[in-house]
Amino acid sequence: MEEFTIGEPAYLDSNKWKKKPKPTTNEDFIQLARDCNNQAVQFTNIILSQKNSLNPFDFAIFSNMAFACELFIKSILYYENQEWALKKQKGHDLLDLFDNLSPQTQQVIVQNFQPDQISLENMKIELRDISLIFEKFRYIYEFQGPLAFNASFMFSLMWSLYNVADGRTYSYNDSDIKTE
Repeated sequence: MEEFTIGEPAYLDSNKWKKKPKPTTNEDFIQLARDCNNQAVQFTNIILSQKNSLNPFDFAIFSNMAFACELFIKSILYYENQEWALKKQKGHDLLDLFDNLSPQTQQVIVQNFQPDQISLENMKIELRDISLIFEKFRYIYEFQGPLAFNASFMFSLMWSLYNVADGRTYSYNDSDIKTE
């Protein structure tokens, strides 16, 4: 086995980590959207580095894929739905998150879905089926019986969200933020 090193060890005291304060200004929301998107891109890059060897039993990869999808959706929500951002911010339910996006954004995501086209109705049906996959796959050892999910849909969803969210989070400016 090859020796693997990652450089100097990092000693992080997670007990001293502090959460950022809730966003209050347009700049805060924009920065939060960008930070969330950057994290989603990092998860996506890890997944893409493994795409040639993916199989439906790579629960860690699919858990990370679902988390990337969650972060992409949240990055858009921080931008377009301040009310959600101030009240919720937590949760892993992909369908619930998707439902909080504006109808226009939902349509853009559907339009960017590849390689096959999908209707908004079918998108929501598929999302319902994988909605809690991040939560479930993190603890896959607790489940028994056959597990079924549409791995191709998950990958296509991640890619669509990547294209939509990444394009939006770097073009935001203060006048884009909706304050309702």
